[in-house]
Amino acid sequence: MEKFYYSTRQGSYNFTAWDFKAYTPDAVTIMLGENDLVSGKVPSAIFTSKYTTFLTKIRAKYPRAHIFALENNSKHFARETLAAVKARIAAGDGAVSFVDTTGWLGPSDFPPAGGVHPNDAGQLHFANLLGPIIKKTLGW
Repeated sequence: MEKFYYSTRQGSYNFTAWDFKAYTPDAVTIMLGENDLVSGKVPSAIFTSKYTTFLTKIRAKYPRAHIFALENNSKHFARETLAAVKARIAAGDGAVSFVDTTGWLGPSDFPPAGGVHPNDAGQLHFANLLGPIIKKTLGW
């Protein structure tokens, strides 16, 4: 999280610092944990702690934005993501939400060969489900 969020990628591995003052969003969406089981399981407590810190840092960068922490497609670390959101709420952050995405995507939303990342149609399907949640939360 720390390495990639705070930078922008140009080419394969050329990272430059992200300019957080260049754009101020109304909403920030985050979906993490999808690939974190590939190279060995990240301990639950570490994931929750790092995610909570990550949310705190995003809040510092975007104090007025609503942060949406989304359950990922594989449901990996859903409890830990929710725990991080609850920790931020307990710390007084009233503009952070956990989004339960259970049942949003089905087999046709993924490439035929499998995988955890949706195909183009799946991305559109997901956006069509998330959009109304963001609109309602932000009062658009």
